[in-house]
Amino acid sequence: MKQIITWIVICVSVLGFVYGSIKPYKKAAAYVTAVKSGATSVEGFTDAFKAAFEYPSPVGQDELIRFISSDIMNVVAEGKNDETVANKLTDFIHTYADPKIESKVGMNYTQLVMILGTIHTYKWKQYQKPEDFALAMQYFIQGYNINPDRPQFLIGLVDLYEASGQNDKADAVKQHIAELWER
Repeated sequence: MKQIITWIVICVSVLGFVYGSIKPYKKAAAYVTAVKSGATSVEGFTDAFKAAFEYPSPVGQDELIRFISSDIMNVVAEGKNDETVANKLTDFIHTYADPKIESKVGMNYTQLVMILGTIHTYKWKQYQKPEDFALAMQYFIQGYNINPDRPQFLIGLVDLYEASGQNDKADAVKQHIAELWER
């Protein structure tokens, strides 16, 4: 009986080491390799990061989605690329971020909603596509519904409402912000 328990403990320990240390390390190494790849095209960028995204590990996917979506947000915010590049990068991150957002669980869930709302806000301001405005609004409203007191969602909504001339809606959100300050 002691031998059986010993073997079970050894197997559980080995599995814990593999899935708790080795796999997360390899996923992180794939991310570092992608960062160091020096990709000069959208295809090179997406190919480099697909390897990191698709490496099976129980730990690290949430962080990876957040890091890369933040990087894409910064690239889109710079406005130095044409619309095709911004669209390809945004489509790429949606592949991984949308399922995470739809699951409504995990680390950085609300932050990811905010980042995607911000990406689409930048795209809308630069390229004036109504679908980007609609997606930005969708993400900020979704974030507001999750946490109606989080400043990033409130500021995002005010920004979009004012930029689109919906001043009555912007004023309503500003009133909510003022009420929060009075608490």
